[in-house]
Amino acid sequence: MPKPSDEPISTKSMGGALSSLLVAEESRWFYRVLISFLVLVGSAFVVVGSIRLERSLYDKKDDLLASSIVYLSFGLLILIAAFGVYQLRRFLRRVQEVTADHLAGEIASLSEDDFEGFDRVRRLRERKDQEDFERNLEATFVVERLEAGNVTLFLRADWVLQPGVNVLLGRNGYGKSLILRALAGLLQRDEEATAPFFKESAESADSVIEVRLKRSGQDELIRRNAVRFSESIGKVPLLAIPDSRFLDRSQETVGPGDGDTADLRAYGAHHFLYHRPYVSVIQGFLYEICLDYWEHGQRLDLPVFQFLEHCVLRLTGFKFRFASIVRRGRTNFVIKVFTEGNQEPLPIQYASQGTLSVLAMFGLIRSYLRSFSRTPDDGLVQSGSAIVIIDEADAHLHPTWQQKVPSLLKELFPRVQFIVSAHSPLFVAGCWRGEVAVLRRCDPGSPESGFKVEKLERDFVGATAAEIYEQVFEVEELDDTYLKYATKATLRMQHSERINELYERRASKGLSQSEEQELRQLNEESRRIHRAIDVKQRRRQEGEKDLQIAELQSEILKLKNQLATGSEVRES
Repeated sequence: MPKPSDEPISTKSMGGALSSLLVAEESRWFYRVLISFLVLVGSAFVVVGSIRLERSLYDKKDDLLASSIVYLSFGLLILIAAFGVYQLRRFLRRVQEVTADHLAGEIASLSEDDFEGFDRVRRLRERKDQEDFERNLEATFVVERLEAGNVTLFLRADWVLQPGVNVLLGRNGYGKSLILRALAGLLQRDEEATAPFFKESAESADSVIEVRLKRSGQDELIRRNAVRFSESIGKVPLLAIPDSRFLDRSQETVGPGDGDTADLRAYGAHHFLYHRPYVSVIQGFLYEICLDYWEHGQRLDLPVFQFLEHCVLRLTGFKFRFASIVRRGRTNFVIKVFTEGNQEPLPIQYASQGTLSVLAMFGLIRSYLRSFSRTPDDGLVQSGSAIVIIDEADAHLHPTWQQKVPSLLKELFPRVQFIVSAHSPLFVAGCWRGEVAVLRRCDPGSPESGFKVEKLERDFVGATAAEIYEQVFEVEELDDTYLKYATKATLRMQHSERINELYERRASKGLSQSEEQELRQLNEESRRIHRAIDVKQRRRQEGEKDLQIAELQSEILKLKNQLATGSEVRES
């Protein structure tokens, strides 16, 4: 596994930092306002100078003539400055594009077989990757489609994604995490992390993974085959949160996280891609809010604390409050919180795993968005744009919490595209049409093997738990116990006859040890068969009731329409 570079992203020259700021996509509106203001002020000076010049020529006054020249000069200088700012921004953007193209051309012209040029190729490639990534930091992204062919577990996969929340459901071992990891690897342009998805024997062109996305509104393509990336736009900023969102409960203190990967903008998907323990990332986030607390006058009313308390309250219905943050040594802190049912504050590590998982998910997303903001934390950082992957988002959460997560993610982070996996169908309650996909095993008679992604073209707004289970998991999710004993229902007569025979023999002359064991097994088998039959009959009755209800609702609607028609006729 490659170790991240020790050189931080921010080590750029002052000129490079200024150039990056000038061409930033998010600065576009600021420069439009600035140029408009300069044009308006310059035009005003020119108009006033022209009026004074006309009066000076008419009245023949030298003082008016001098002042009119000053006004005209200032106005023209301001207009020239506005034009210069406009041209400077265009020039810097063009230089950035030409530089990237030039680097790409140089890399293409060199051969890695040439030993003398190998180091130069590597340096140029690293420089180009850095240039591409810095340019991508200023852009906005939305993933539109993930396609895979002839790769591990999937002969063919096609997943169309929405700008908001996208939920992938499936049973254990079906490959949910694998799909998310493939997507993350392509977005991060990580050749080593994506290599395991390609079969060893698959070196042909049909073994490929593609991601179609928009970069600041423009269509882009990332393609990786068994050998290399054949199409790429560079490393795309991404936050990927794994399913293991734990804290070390043996320690009450919070300290600095992993310094090598502390920058979430650059390494937001690193731990997920390489299966590294995530505790250091969560520790880093908690350490960050401790520093905020001390740097802002030891205040617990900062936006980040209010946000986290609000998240826990909305999901759990329980009051959660930060009580204190105390220094422990030079670099460590102790965070104490009030949780439901505790009158005294406790170290945050003692909170329930569900609460800690909520704090980790929502807190890290906010911290990630904050890393892109150039302004102080004013409580609005969660309105930023980003792509966030969450593996097993329902892990460690109570079922009633699970149903609230997708809608709360959309509400609190309206411009973030979420791509999440989950086990529980309850997680999709309230999801809209196109937001839910299910991983299913391909049919045994199908020419395709492995698994497929099936998008559900319906919404789950107001759906009951039973409706969600039936729609999402269908027959393949019926438990094995039910299927086994429902199949054995045809044997119940034989079981009954044998049981009666054994009871009669016991009453007359007794049973041997093996016959007693057989009788116990038959009784238990018979009980389970009857239970399966009861379930089957109940389901049939529920289906008949649903049909009757639907027919009655149809009749009611028909009568309402007739009454409305009759009323209109009488009024006319």
